[in-house]
Amino acid sequence: MTLLHERWFVDSSPFPLAWAGVTRPGALLAVAAASGLFLAAAFVWRQSGRRPLVPGPFRLGADADSLAVLYGAIPLVLALHLSVTLFVSGVTLHLFAPNLALGEPGAVPIGSIGGAVAALAQIGIGLALFYGALTRIAALLLVLLWVAGAIWFGPVLLLEHAIVPGIALTLYLTGRGPFAVDALLNPRLGLPRLRFLTHALTPLRIGTGVSLVTLAFTEKIWNLPLGLAFLERYPVNFLPAWGIPIGDETFLLAAGAVELLAGLLLIANVYVRVGILVLWLPFNLTLAAFGWIELVGHLPIYGAMAVLALWGRGSADDLRALQRGLMQRPALLPPQQPHAGSREAAT
Repeated sequence: MTLLHERWFVDSSPFPLAWAGVTRPGALLAVAAASGLFLAAAFVWRQSGRRPLVPGPFRLGADADSLAVLYGAIPLVLALHLSVTLFVSGVTLHLFAPNLALGEPGAVPIGSIGGAVAALAQIGIGLALFYGALTRIAALLLVLLWVAGAIWFGPVLLLEHAIVPGIALTLYLTGRGPFAVDALLNPRLGLPRLRFLTHALTPLRIGTGVSLVTLAFTEKIWNLPLGLAFLERYPVNFLPAWGIPIGDETFLLAAGAVELLAGLLLIANVYVRVGILVLWLPFNLTLAAFGWIELVGHLPIYGAMAVLALWGRGSADDLRALQRGLMQRPALLPPQQPHAGSREAAT
């Protein structure tokens, strides 16, 4: 299956969404198959007492102390993955992805001042997230930038990148953690919003799921002409070479169904790790063929998959470890020694 973004590699303007694509029998069958598998998974999950199929870190042998250190790095992982995408998008005059062009490099961006501000804002926000400086302000500005993009390019194209505000809101709730400039300058800046910490990773999970569901519909299930134009230019349907005689249309519908199923699992918080495993292989299969454009564009979702695979559904023990990890002080400096003339030294 190919779960990359077709719009990044072919011009999608000749292939708008149409009602005929929604009612196509193959599209209806793909949606029914993904929805049926999701409902079956939800039923099994409830009947099993909501036990995960894939073991989490505690079942794999992690203790509370080691997991607190690991969870304390969650904001770092998310911020670093997203910041690289923001840097590249800003420098190349795109908004979050190659299909949302603000202008041509070396030319005046569209909307002139507006496009230039959007490009510069991505670079500034990326720097703030990378270093962990004024993280919460940067996160809120990123959400506003996403909303502005939804107004300029239309909500459908920005829903494909709902993971961006999802990561931003998670960073707003968690703070940038102990490994950040915020924590070193003023420990209070890096502290999480304890009142909302229970739901800190919810925006990340839902934003990732919404991105997947939207892409499943807009680039595959409901828009087969776009997918077929992509496969004509980039024949990545590898299944016939493996002895599986599946045509390009069936291949696209199957890929869309997989994407839709994984997105629904994440949104519903059902078998989250299973959903991540469903995505992991397809999202990495085409890296060698499409290189740095796909790698940079997909870095946010790689970071999200790593965090959600670790977190899963998030138990009470996970939450306690997350709180401990986010509130630890960065152990970068040795304890301060008292001066020779101080009261401590005298005693």
